[in-house]
Amino acid sequence: MNNASPAEKAAIRACVKAQYQLGNPNDEAAALLTRLQMLAHWRFALRPCLYCSLPDEAPTHAILKDCFVRGLIIHIPRVAGEGRLALHPVHSFDALRPGAFGILEPAPESPECALQDTDCVLVPGLAFDLSGRRIGRGGGYYDRFLVQLPPCVPRIALAREWQLFPSVPAETHDARMDWILTPERICACASGKAKLSSHGKGHFPTSQPSL
Repeated sequence: MNNASPAEKAAIRACVKAQYQLGNPNDEAAALLTRLQMLAHWRFALRPCLYCSLPDEAPTHAILKDCFVRGLIIHIPRVAGEGRLALHPVHSFDALRPGAFGILEPAPESPECALQDTDCVLVPGLAFDLSGRRIGRGGGYYDRFLVQLPPCVPRIALAREWQLFPSVPAETHDARMDWILTPERICACASGKAKLSSHGKGHFPTSQPSL
């Protein structure tokens, strides 16, 4: 669906917010890490980009910790102005501090890295559908950011099951996901890069993807 009205997106955001208030997610972080490790796109990533989650987003703390234990240099975005995200290489939780909107992010004075250096990106969001459409918070930060990445970089969204909808409204400039992971399953979106799979079974790349 194109030319989505603000009211349509606002209604879905309100629905997701209500679900979050009613829910009690506790053990999602470990389950998401397990699902993520099933994807060769992630396992072979050397410079992944991932976000520090807010309470109403799919949790990334366990994923961050696993990356630091493995000695990876991860790229974490920082709000660097109106509608702009900058990427910074991060080696530990000590390099993070509360920034814009209360999100943990690198310090502004820390070195930045080029967007082209990222080889896999985890994307937050409030709602998704299985064709890869995404609804964020409305600021457009990730839509502007993702369009600057090379098209071969896999876009992996993390979500809870109740954040998946049969269809979400989207506009032509909205970036689509290649994969959506929930604690229960792995969904490969109809983006041309993957096939649908659920409950950890199905077709996954078993060797290093050609990125």
